[in-house]
Amino acid sequence: MYCFLTKCRFAVLAVTVLFAWGCADMAGQLDQFGKKLSTIGRAEPSEPIATSLEQMPDDAATVTAAIRNRIMVPPRGPHPNATFAGGAGEKIKPLWSAEDRFVPAGVRLFVHQVNADDPSVRTAVGRLDFKGPFGRRASVRYEARYRTAGGGVTIDDAEVQPIFSALPEPMLFVVPAEAIQTAIPDTYGELLAYVGERSVPFSHRQSAPPEKKEYVIVVVLLDQISPSAKLEVKISDEPESVYGYKDSTRYIDMNGWRVALLAGCFILFDNGEEPDLFVKAVFTPGKEGGFIRTPKLMGLYCLNEPKGQS
Repeated sequence: MYCFLTKCRFAVLAVTVLFAWGCADMAGQLDQFGKKLSTIGRAEPSEPIATSLEQMPDDAATVTAAIRNRIMVPPRGPHPNATFAGGAGEKIKPLWSAEDRFVPAGVRLFVHQVNADDPSVRTAVGRLDFKGPFGRRASVRYEARYRTAGGGVTIDDAEVQPIFSALPEPMLFVVPAEAIQTAIPDTYGELLAYVGERSVPFSHRQSAPPEKKEYVIVVVLLDQISPSAKLEVKISDEPESVYGYKDSTRYIDMNGWRVALLAGCFILFDNGEEPDLFVKAVFTPGKEGGFIRTPKLMGLYCLNEPKGQS
């Protein structure tokens, strides 16, 4: 009944469904590392040293936890064994709003560098993963230079940057046009709740009228993509290519989590006489993907499979 490409969770639901290290002589390596780490969904630049705070050296775990505490919304209390020197703490600020309700979902440490001339001076580079309601995800890259003393750490410099997805996962809703009587909410969570409550549910999809009816197709990305990346939602009568009609699609950018809305008259289920009609979610990587950025068919949904098929 439904066609999927790669890891795509196309859901139509009736209710809410809904992340300058080291010494100066390592600057070139840092630049390359940062470029690679900024492309989540591809191979990591190296095997992580640790994949939990418990696996990390104590000083790196303290720094990681202290940075994570400052990213959270609302910020958690300061780590008892970590101090931010000068303006280092001011550089670590939340990247989202309280309405996003992100919670920690994982950590990875890639670099733990001890200065050869002064072993108390160290560098840590890693990744923090977060998850939100409705399957939403976020990741950030962090790097910190710090000093150890007496069982604690003093963070002299730190920075966090979003990690944009190279393989964003789309979710699709089909909403009868008459069910949308008010303006679409302008926050991610409220929007998913709104369309989820009004969409055609799986359990009743075969009872959809076998004639053309006006619907609004809503596609949301569960992963954050870069400002230069592109999501396109298209209608087509063939499932293989990335091409299709897209002139009527409208887009909303919610801090990197994109939403596409496409209204039109469709037959959700028919007697098999109508040609197949597909909704395509096409993703084009941003500048972080390199010079050659090829559109990818990330999700495919067949609108009018004949009744009785699954």
